[in-house]
Amino acid sequence: MIIAGDGYVYTSYGYATPGHDDSHEMNYFTIVRIDTAGSKTEYPVWAQEGPIEDLFVPHPYMITNADNGIVFTVTINQQRWTGSITNGTVSLAPGPQIPGQYSDIVPVLQMEDGSFVGEATVDGQEGPSMVAFDQTGNVRWSVPNEQPQIATIDGGVQGVSGTTYDASGSATGQNAKFTQSWNGDAFQISPVIRVIYQPAPFATPPYWSYSGGSPSNSFTAPLCHDQRDQLIAEYGQFQVLDSSYPKPYPRFTPFCFQLTDSAASQYFTFPEINVPSPSLVSPEFNWALVKKPLVVPGANGYGLDYWRQLYGSARIINSGYRDPAQNAQAGGVAASRHQFGDAADLRNQSGTLQEWQVMFDLALDALADYRALRQNPTE
Repeated sequence: MIIAGDGYVYTSYGYATPGHDDSHEMNYFTIVRIDTAGSKTEYPVWAQEGPIEDLFVPHPYMITNADNGIVFTVTINQQRWTGSITNGTVSLAPGPQIPGQYSDIVPVLQMEDGSFVGEATVDGQEGPSMVAFDQTGNVRWSVPNEQPQIATIDGGVQGVSGTTYDASGSATGQNAKFTQSWNGDAFQISPVIRVIYQPAPFATPPYWSYSGGSPSNSFTAPLCHDQRDQLIAEYGQFQVLDSSYPKPYPRFTPFCFQLTDSAASQYFTFPEINVPSPSLVSPEFNWALVKKPLVVPGANGYGLDYWRQLYGSARIINSGYRDPAQNAQAGGVAASRHQFGDAADLRNQSGTLQEWQVMFDLALDALADYRALRQNPTE
């Protein structure tokens, strides 16, 4: 059972009924789609009569197909099949199949180009093979003794071994073998070590970029099913870089839970924070990525509210959160922290050098990591 990118639960069942005589039976294989109200739609996939001892109910391995339905692999009568349910229509195509394969290719990831990567047991091989295939069952490439873990933002994949592969299955590098969490942190069970770790940037949109659907391995597509999906897609489109890591900066894409439509502080409302720039007053989305430095209470001794307390009077935010498209329109760099929700440009309301100097110095007291020194500080 999975929760696919279209928001439906998909599961399957099979059953048998008596055949034309006591030695035969009819076998049926059906996939069921269930909505959030509990209503179901059944999609018959296969039905066949045969000798009782020769027939068995197929077991499909399912994965989301973007937000349009599902793709599944299944063996029926010793033949490998790739099937799909898209907009209520069921289709089947032969394959995928690689030499020596003696199990179904279990789909594990969906790549950025819409194809899939799975794994299959191969005769005479110590470990499974990682196999890339498309919706019509055509094998694109395979790698022996490897399993897929993360579909990456460059159209490639990272294996369980930590090896990274490009879109054609060629090895491109080696990452540390850690368990990666939702927020990009890495974990392992002993030994205690200190490393500089750059998380693998997952494919966008994240239809099924992780083994198990998400870092929680919940077999649920991590889509938001609202405006946030468009916002998340921009991070992949504009190749946003995370400058909180050492160079070369890795790519960054947020998850649904990191975006907000209401984050506010004591002194600044959400609309005041979600303002891209003076030239782009209206935000593109009603959602934003807002991190603690912009909303943490001043009593914590750092952040925007603490700066406001030190300054002692109301201030206007010229630029708070910017989505990647508006960051580009405003002339921001690819690694601009405005896209990460922990940067704010404050207006010099009097236009004087004296006011700018006070604002600049108090930013240091509020533990700002970066203070912009403009060519014309009176702006």
